[in-house]
Amino acid sequence: MDNKCVQRLHGHTGTITCMTQAGPCLVTGSTDGTYRLWGPGKKPPGRAAARYPCFDLKRTLGHSPGWITAVCFDATTDVGDVGTVYAGDSTGAFSCFKPRLDKSKPGGMDFSADENRGRVPFKPVLGERGVVSMLYIAEEKTVFALTYDNCFRVYDVGPARHGTCLHVVRNKTRDVFRAMRYDAKKRQVFVVDEAGALMVWNVPSEHVVYDAHVTGVCVTAEDDVKLGANIPAVDLALWPGGDDVLVATPAGAIKAVKVTRESDYRTIKGGHGGMHHGEVIALDVGVVDDAERVFSASLDYTIRQWDTWDLACVRTFEEPPPPRGERAEIACMTYAGVSKKIVTGMTDGSLRVWGVESGQSVRLFDEKLAHDDSISCCCVMEGGGSKLNEICATGGFDGRVVIWNVKHTRYSAPGFLKSWNAHEGDLKEILAMVAFEADDLVDGIAAAAAEDDRVDAAAAAGDDDADDAADETAGGATPIERQDNGSELVTAGNDGIVRVWRAPNDLMASFIGHDEAVTSLALSSDARTLFSGGEDASIRVWNLAAVVNASLTAEAGTRPDTSDDLIAVLKGHDGAVIAMRTLTSGHLLSISTEGELLVWTPDWSGATYSSFRHQDGFRSLVVRENVNRALIGTTSGAIISIEALPAEGGRVHREMPTEEEDEETAAAAAAAAAAALDVVDAEESAEAAKADEDEIEDVDAEFERLGGTVENDAEDD
Repeated sequence: MDNKCVQRLHGHTGTITCMTQAGPCLVTGSTDGTYRLWGPGKKPPGRAAARYPCFDLKRTLGHSPGWITAVCFDATTDVGDVGTVYAGDSTGAFSCFKPRLDKSKPGGMDFSADENRGRVPFKPVLGERGVVSMLYIAEEKTVFALTYDNCFRVYDVGPARHGTCLHVVRNKTRDVFRAMRYDAKKRQVFVVDEAGALMVWNVPSEHVVYDAHVTGVCVTAEDDVKLGANIPAVDLALWPGGDDVLVATPAGAIKAVKVTRESDYRTIKGGHGGMHHGEVIALDVGVVDDAERVFSASLDYTIRQWDTWDLACVRTFEEPPPPRGERAEIACMTYAGVSKKIVTGMTDGSLRVWGVESGQSVRLFDEKLAHDDSISCCCVMEGGGSKLNEICATGGFDGRVVIWNVKHTRYSAPGFLKSWNAHEGDLKEILAMVAFEADDLVDGIAAAAAEDDRVDAAAAAGDDDADDAADETAGGATPIERQDNGSELVTAGNDGIVRVWRAPNDLMASFIGHDEAVTSLALSSDARTLFSGGEDASIRVWNLAAVVNASLTAEAGTRPDTSDDLIAVLKGHDGAVIAMRTLTSGHLLSISTEGELLVWTPDWSGATYSSFRHQDGFRSLVVRENVNRALIGTTSGAIISIEALPAEGGRVHREMPTEEEDEETAAAAAAAAAAALDVVDAEESAEAAKADEDEIEDVDAEFERLGGTVENDAEDD
């Protein structure tokens, strides 16, 4: 198109403030308080008619007591519907103009003077604050309006309740909304305000599903923007076919934002018990009365039990405040499934055991032998469960590990069993722990070794001998000397060291690699791989199976070298990795304090299968793998339910390498390519030699067969 003006339209006596296309026509609004209709007209002499349309002023649609500030048009796909024009002015009044169907008119639209009597005024907004923008979605029979009282308003324009205001959403930042766009595919309205905050309104569910500041903070001097202040926004656009939103700033910059809407997940806000009023610091899943339940613990001093069918809160556990002294907060929680007890570690160093059916709790405390500072983490040691007890381990800020019995029977009561100093020094605080059963891990190692021997033996001697070899391998595995609680422990904390314990004061191995505190631990489903996440925003993948196997042959008093047992380092989070969970598929789920969930691919290449961001910070994570759901506890007290492993996956995100890493990667790739070529050449040569040998053997066999036949025929003759 030529960069020139092809027509000037004259008719308004004031500034034209807004316009919209209505079929083949234009509708404009002005500070003169009039709505004017422009339609196709005769082309002036010499005009290149085929290239540009020509508009003439047809009529004035109506008048308004204030400036016209917004006008919009849309039409349904219904037969006979030619659309409707909606408009708003500076007094806060809304109007609509509906044309008649007239096939003799251009576009079949007739905005006749008589039809203006059908103008329907809406009830003005409170305070008569002006309209910033309007959006009419005909298929939804809804008009959305932004007003100068910092509100987003939703109006029903169906025939039954035409002009009824359904919802008013006041901007929590108290800034004026500036622009909005509609995503017809997902049926959502995107709204941006002048402070750079983006809000997404979901039309079907009629509520806000996203609300976050997206333009960032000013770090360099710009016009009218102070250092450290939010960068303003003036407009937005939706990227076709994707989840990206483009936000424009006054400085001429355009920021692309990827939006994860709540329609892709669900926020659990409770039933009769309601949602938590403090951070959800722990989540767990267990069975109660043959039904799966979700348990959550919060800094609001409560534990809540959730029905997994409708995700409603069915019970709340809370200990009344003491008559004197400060009330201890819940610092960690786990569910002991054998005894059906909820176990919580408290900030005063005590352990509380809650009966799921009774709702009552028992306080376990021993300042001399147990913790003398806050308990920070806990876990059930599965191998220790029996008819008489169920074992739980706790770690605290005092660097101690304490083993407790949490089961109550006729012959035993919950209480302290043993303890030891697991971490010492100035950074002795234990922040994470996980238990595993070494016997099962050893059995898995032996089974894998037996399978390898079986394959080798089968190739050399046959299946029967291979079975014998496999049996010898399995029988030769030396069992680990188990501690009487039945499980091994992994602890980690503020010193950045991950320690593997075989028994009290019996350290099996240590993993060193994190630059800062280790805040979370997780095990693969077969317990062969250990994951540690830290405040350095990294996840380290360790070969736990190799360490356990090496400990079987280590001399007494020695520990295996773990320097070569680091499998990979995963980087992608912006904040501390606060919790992790694994799936039987091998995928790892991790959350950070910055409100990000990452699902990592099982090859540990550093690639993510999918990602999810939320405006709240994350604190806790649990996975219900049987229904493919991940539950995330947030800093706002809400619990988010989202697909653990999305069916279609997601965009693969990798950390951007530095120039040095690029050079190293390129050199490694070149060396690998050269080696691969050498391997290919060698394989091709071997295949060619083998083919020649096979061909010679085939010829010899055929010759012998033919020769034998001739000789036999001669003998018969």
